[in-house]
Amino acid sequence: MNRKPNKEQQAPPPIDLQRVGITIGDINGIGPELVLAAFLNPKVRELCVPILYGSSRVLNIYRKVLRLNRLNYNIIKHPDQAKPNRLNVIECLFNVDRVDIGHASKVGGKAAYLALERALEDAKAGSIDALITLPVDKATVNAHHEGFVGHTEMLAEAFEVKDNLMMMVSDTLKVALVTNHLPIHAVSAAITKEKVLHKIKLMHASLCNDFNYQRPKIAVLGLNPHAGDHGLIGTEEEIISQAIEEANEEGIFAIGPYPADGFFGTLSYRNFDGVLAMYHDQGLIPFKYISGFSGVNFTAGIPFVRTSPDHGVAYDIAGKGAADISSFLHSLYLAIDVFRNRAENIELQVNALKLSAEEMGLSEDNKLEGGDSKKGKKQEHPRSKKQKLSTSKPPKEEKKEAKKEKVEKKAVEPTPKRKKNDEEVIRKAKELLAVEKKEDTVDIDGILDDDFDDDIETYIDTTLEDDLEDSVLEQGFDEIEDELSDEDSEEVEEVVVSEKEEVSVEGVPEEVVAEVVEEVVSVQGEAEEKSSEDTSDSQE
Repeated sequence: MNRKPNKEQQAPPPIDLQRVGITIGDINGIGPELVLAAFLNPKVRELCVPILYGSSRVLNIYRKVLRLNRLNYNIIKHPDQAKPNRLNVIECLFNVDRVDIGHASKVGGKAAYLALERALEDAKAGSIDALITLPVDKATVNAHHEGFVGHTEMLAEAFEVKDNLMMMVSDTLKVALVTNHLPIHAVSAAITKEKVLHKIKLMHASLCNDFNYQRPKIAVLGLNPHAGDHGLIGTEEEIISQAIEEANEEGIFAIGPYPADGFFGTLSYRNFDGVLAMYHDQGLIPFKYISGFSGVNFTAGIPFVRTSPDHGVAYDIAGKGAADISSFLHSLYLAIDVFRNRAENIELQVNALKLSAEEMGLSEDNKLEGGDSKKGKKQEHPRSKKQKLSTSKPPKEEKKEAKKEKVEKKAVEPTPKRKKNDEEVIRKAKELLAVEKKEDTVDIDGILDDDFDDDIETYIDTTLEDDLEDSVLEQGFDEIEDELSDEDSEEVEEVVVSEKEEVSVEGVPEEVVAEVVEEVVSVQGEAEEKSSEDTSDSQE
């Protein structure tokens, strides 16, 4: 009896969908509202397997307030239980009686921290592929967990990364920061050559590996007004310039320091792939003005993908249905894209074709020393059809020497297949260029023996290559007879009779013809004498 399979069996999860974790953030802000509004759209649910770290009770409260009754979700205990095409929820906050929508509270800070703590555990365990952190109120989080600075710093600590890079990303602009959440009076002391250089390297690596730039161009901003005005307004730019110079020496395309106001005011950022600012407001004010609600906060320099909407908790509009989900959606898109880019780049590096120095067209002295294939300009394949490998000698001379060595080796160490002596091989080779008395051309099929093909070819190439044109040699020894026309064959025969008359065989220089004819006469004479001796011996 045929039984109809259930729905779960009919629609298995696609193998390429990523598990994207989402922390609920401050439950009194717009975080829960963003999640409900975004995943109400079935097309958004199809992009990944979404897993919300938060509270189903909080979601139910917002569903009633916003009158969103069409969205169902799946409550799970572990990411492995998550189902595609629906919102999955992992409970992190229990016994929630009420939510103070639009107002700061300790419960809001507690919920935000517990959700982030559980999500990081799953991230470190590899249970989720990426993480989106919704906005939190640092003051309320510190009321629950003192010492909390921000998501970026907590992620760096969780993954044991000494330093990371806070980067703001949109389709038109990417801005990274040397210092993150520092008071203005502490920024100058934090600007060191080593720190700036390290941030330049982190940004370069992220643009290459996370965004697939081949040779990214990075603009570095100065710290002081007018970039210090040649030391009149400050000397920090000297430190920044030294870091830029060292980055250039390492092959990183970085330019600066630029005055921040003029750089953004003249739209110079359009000429670069990334901008490195010295402190928070220097980079984020122009970024948010230019990018609007499409901006995303991205943490580079850690072995895990984390994004966040580029805005705060927005208590003033929470629960009113006025929150714009654009930045959240861009955070989701970017998290998926970066995860896939990293996975593809790792696969390319693992399966990279390892070419030797000779295959790369390089001498041993110029052998490449590793290097990242994605850095710098897009590299052409080292061997195209029209390219020739560089060699220490011209190819023609190498060919001659190789064939001469082959002949000498055979003369010293004859192979078992050589059942006849070298003189007979030479004689048969030269008969290809001579004319028998009764025929105008040589019957090659009658002369050649399979055992002597290689020896004859080697002899002809090594003996005549110095003088014959390449066009004759390229056609192969099987076609040498075609180079001798009937008329030329008669002339060669006359040369045999007259012993060295000046004639020109088509495709063969005159002096070569004379030399070949002389050797043919000599070898043929010796062969006749040997034949007569063999005849007399047989008669005896």
